[in-house]
Formats: sequence, C-alpha cells, structure tokens
Amino acid sequence: MEILQTFEQAMNNNLPLSYALAFLGGLMDCLTPCSALATPVALSYFSSLNPGIPRRKVGVLTTAFALSVSLAYALMGLLAAWLGGIVFQWLGTSPWPYLVVGLFLLYLVAVSAEKVPLWLTPSFLRKTEIKTFGGRQGTVLGAMAVGLGVALMMGPCAAPVLTAILYVVASRQDLVFGVTLLLAFSLGISSFMVSVSLTGRRAVRYLGTIGQVRGKVGKVVNVLVFIIAGLILAKGVSNALTYGEPAGPDQPPAQTEAAQPLPPFYRFASASGQPLPQGGLVKGVALPDLGLTIQGNAASLAALHQDKWLFLTFWGTWCTQCVAEIPDILAMARDSAVKPRMVVLAVNVGEDEPVVAPFVRKNAMNYGQIIDPDGHIVEHLGVFSYPYNLLVAPDGRVAYASGAFPRNYRAIMEGYTPPAP
Repeated sequence: MEILQTFEQAMNNNLPLSYALAFLGGLMDCLTPCSALATPVALSYFSSLNPGIPRRKVGVLTTAFALSVSLAYALMGLLAAWLGGIVFQWLGTSPWPYLVVGLFLLYLVAVSAEKVPLWLTPSFLRKTEIKTFGGRQGTVLGAMAVGLGVALMMGPCAAPVLTAILYVVASRQDLVFGVTLLLAFSLGISSFMVSVSLTGRRAVRYLGTIGQVRGKVGKVVNVLVFIIAGLILAKGVSNALTYGEPAGPDQPPAQTEAAQPLPPFYRFASASGQPLPQGGLVKGVALPDLGLTIQGNAASLAALHQDKWLFLTFWGTWCTQCVAEIPDILAMARDSAVKPRMVVLAVNVGEDEPVVAPFVRKNAMNYGQIIDPDGHIVEHLGVFSYPYNLLVAPDGRVAYASGAFPRNYRAIMEGYTPPAP
C-alpha cells in the first residue's frame, strides 16, 4: 500500500514526479533476475548485426526495439484505464494472479541462485554469453519482435511496481495518463539496452562489467524478490480463503448487528443534464444532480448537501479496496473539524437493498446509501472504476476525484477556491 499511496500522492500533487517514479520502476527492473533472460536476448540481437551497416539503420532498429517495448506496456496502460473497474475487481479478489506471479518469481530466484536442476531450466535462462558480430543486416520486424520478448520477460519481476502503476491508472480513469505513464515505465527498461546497443562492439565488452555488477548485487536482489514473492503468495492464499465471499473492513463494527440502526437508503429516479463521457467526472467538473426517492418521497443529491461539502464514494461489497476504505470514511464522518459542514454518501453499484442493508448494518456504516443496482448512475456520470471517491465543494464542483481515499481532505477543503465567474 505504501507504493500505491506514493503513486497516488504523486498523481494528485506532482504529475512530473509520477512519471519519474514510473521510469525509475522500469530502470530498477533491470536489476532483477528477469534481466538474466532479457539482457542477453537484446544484446545478442544487436551485437550480431553487421558492423558495416549504416548508423542510420542501427538507429532505426534501435527505435523499433524501443517502440515495441513501449507499445507493449502502453497497451497495458490503455487496458487498465479502459477496463479498470472490471480488471481490478478481479485482480483484487482472485487468488490466481498472485499465486502464478509469486511462484514464477520464486522459480526465477532459484534459477538465479543455481538451485534448479539443469533439466528443469531452459537453456536460454542460463546461457548469457554474447556471440561476436555475425554479419546480419537486421529488420524492423525482427527488432520489434525482440522488444516484445524483452517486455514479456521483464514483466514478471516488475509485477509489484507494475501492478501499483496499473492500479493508479485505473483509479485515475484517464486514457492519456494511462498510456503515457506506462510509456515512462517502459522507457526505464529500454533505455539501458538501447544505450548499450548504440555503443557497437563495446557493448559486448560492457556486458561483462554489467554481469559483474549484477553478481555483486544479485544476492541482495534475490532476497528482495524472494520476500516480494512471499508477500504475493500470502495475498494469493488469503484471497483463496475468502474468494467469492463479501469482504469486511479491517476494523470491527462499533456496535452489534442487532443494535446498529440503518442509515437512509435512497433509490435512483432521474438524472439531469447530458451524460458525462467515461472518465469525465474529474476535478473541476460540476457534479450533475440526481433525482432520488426515499420511502416513496422525492429527493435530490443537490438538496442533500446544499451549502455543504459532499464526500461521495462509489463502491460495492464485492470490491475489496472499497471495503478496506470503510474505516477511513467512518473516521472522516466522525471528524469534528469537518462534520458540521460535510455530508457523506455512498453509491452502491450493482447490488440491491436486500444485499447491501445487512452488510451496512453489520459494519456500522452510518452514512447514507444510494442504491444503483442497474448501473444507471455510474453510466450517466461516466464512472467505471471502483472505488471512486469525490469531494464536492458547496458550489457543486468536484474538488477531488480519485480511486484513493483523500487522506488530506481537510487541506483540500481549506484550500479550495471557487472558480472565477
């Protein structure tokens, strides 16, 4: 969670820093056991080119290689931004991604430490020698194929950082941001290999130095990757034990289920204005009003927070991260510094009151619930990734929008300045 929070803070407060962190994450991936696969593959290709081919063609091949690596990761960013809610609902609850990645990382560590029998180790995992120049002319498609292979080979060791980046991308709901952030990550991976390939024959000699450096830090890196693999496997086992069950918050409920009263439950009735595009509910946008009903009586979202701040979260009992935020939301609702001037509401997505009410009662969720079983609200507002949290100013404009809980909500409220008329 610290990595996620670091990226979230960078995304909200310092956009250049988020790109720098993504680039650094890709660069650090070059010190993991996966580089024992990818580096020889890339350098074997470039070192076997005919030394007499024009530098311009070398530049073209190098560019094709870098673009292929970048496109592979940019596609991940595009899919995360486009399918964020679906993808991370499954990633957050299913044990299989964690178990597969964790076991593969342990296998790579064992290979790197030479603890795996030779017959269980593919030859390309152990063969790191670079052949002399073989005189090939090289093709753009060949360079792109090598780049794609490098991206796939480097991916497993980058899983913890890459997952954090993809989570941020899905939470941001911004296609351009998703593609460009993953491009920065891929540049961290490809920059070393591209720079080495451009040195010509010296790249082959330089690989020996790189091997020595990797040998010195290899044990430390292996230990770190081993710990990460253990954490990933532990998460997988935890998910396997609870898979398919509604999650509960980390903190126990304040009251027993029988004693805890239910908060107001509203139902969607109508929406005002034109629907927002997918991912369009962002900072600075005026929140469209929603017509609601409660026990047959008409109400509206705007009337519920008239002249007050509104914290609005989109959630579901099926969403692990949504449920993990419940204690933070309850603490904010109790905060005496903001309680008199803030209304807290939640939009439950995809479930009806008979499912939501027992969960709300059990977990002492004392803030109002807007039920959206058919997804009409999220469709109208362009929300597709969960959780999605909003802080809406008294003038109706969104002051904060993110998949992360706004831990600095006091500062956001105090520092808000209404736009000029």
